[in-house]
Amino acid sequence: MLKKIAMLLVVVMLMTGVMAGCGENEQPAATNDEQETPDQTAEKQESEPPQLDFGGRTIRYSAWWDLTPQPGSSAGADRQIARRTELEKKYNCKVEYVNIPWDQYLQKFITAAMAGDSIADVVTLDSRWFYPTAVTNGYLYDLNEFADKGIFDFTEEKWNKDTLKWANFDGKLYGYNIGKTYPRELLFWNKTLFEREGLPNLYDLFFNYQWTWDKMLEIAKKATKDTDGDGKIDQWGLSGIDLGFGFVFSNNAESVDVTDPYHPKFALNSPNALEGLQAWQDFTQKHKVVELNPEGAAWDYPRQSFSDGNVAMLYTQWYMVDDIKKNMKDEYGVVLFPMGPKADEYVSRSVNNVNTIPSTVKNADQVAIFENEMTEPYPDEAPDEWKDYYIERLYDEQSVQVIEMLIDKGLSKTEWFLSFDDVVQLSYTFMSEIQNGSKTPQVAISEIAQQAQTLMDNALKKKPEELIKTDETAQ
Repeated sequence: MLKKIAMLLVVVMLMTGVMAGCGENEQPAATNDEQETPDQTAEKQESEPPQLDFGGRTIRYSAWWDLTPQPGSSAGADRQIARRTELEKKYNCKVEYVNIPWDQYLQKFITAAMAGDSIADVVTLDSRWFYPTAVTNGYLYDLNEFADKGIFDFTEEKWNKDTLKWANFDGKLYGYNIGKTYPRELLFWNKTLFEREGLPNLYDLFFNYQWTWDKMLEIAKKATKDTDGDGKIDQWGLSGIDLGFGFVFSNNAESVDVTDPYHPKFALNSPNALEGLQAWQDFTQKHKVVELNPEGAAWDYPRQSFSDGNVAMLYTQWYMVDDIKKNMKDEYGVVLFPMGPKADEYVSRSVNNVNTIPSTVKNADQVAIFENEMTEPYPDEAPDEWKDYYIERLYDEQSVQVIEMLIDKGLSKTEWFLSFDDVVQLSYTFMSEIQNGSKTPQVAISEIAQQAQTLMDNALKKKPEELIKTDETAQ
């Protein structure tokens, strides 16, 4: 690898016409006793690649939050600052962090790309912007180009394997992440309530692969009850945000198939998906173990109700954990959604952020070289240090083991449905019809399947300027 990097640096220097070195002080000439032999000189040149000078350029990183590491905030932040300072000096460059608000991000990204510019050199994209918009419009570098030049080595442990898999379209790799996969959707369970009601330990069921829809229904029925005798249910077995999609994904199905990225297929009409939607309707309407949002309640009402101790199991997004930890008196744990009858493995429905290098970036090799070294593992970082983040937010070792299992087995599955906003808008109606029982899943989906497919087809035909207009309208 060292030889490949050395060769690359020489090539880049010749192509860009940039002189090597970063202004090192001249050293006194060696005496006869100190002079190196030709063989020693050749060996030294091979082991020490020639230095690059980026000419004082600024390498920009963008996101919709502040990426700037704060000194003293964490060991990781201090390491990042030290590494950045070292590389800025090494390559004669500066780093800038660009914070663009969420509701302006896609518009600014597209506008810059159309003008042959970029909002940053390393751009973080939500997967909903990444595909289809950035991928199908040619806005991103194929990162394999940097691998071919010996800059990136995607066999190294530091690269997130899940991202390398889902950011690959037709053999071209457009995005990457470093480190462990961040969980998106999990099933929180109220350990205090479970113990009080004499319910099974979910970790025992989960790790023994006995955690199924049937077992969840059995537990939800026992947990759902009127605790104060007023004739109204006030303790529920299950609640959730996007609960219907949890059933779909856990039954070896998905909502959109992007096997052919230029011809995505609406997939909620597949047998496995329909079976998942039917189970969701049955849990809600037939068995009545799912708490529904009261009229006028906030969209995150399920999280609030779970925090208040009124729900045994909550399916929701992981980022809510801090709010739950702050406001919930009971202890909780996390597992993945139980398996449906067509599944033999757990899965976590995921929407990801991904790092990209826009195709309009100038001297992109320099950016790739800097980023490759910036993301190298820190020498003093403990192998299990990543767990500290989860330990601070969870109550038991088994919950952290669930996260570790999700990461090690690659159980996150990207949800591309959210990449098609017109179909998402359509789903508010047909998913509501399924939840309230006014239509069976088969009827509700069959009525809109062709319309949903047409909307997806049209999404890939939209010109960039139309996407900007759509984004402006949505603000």
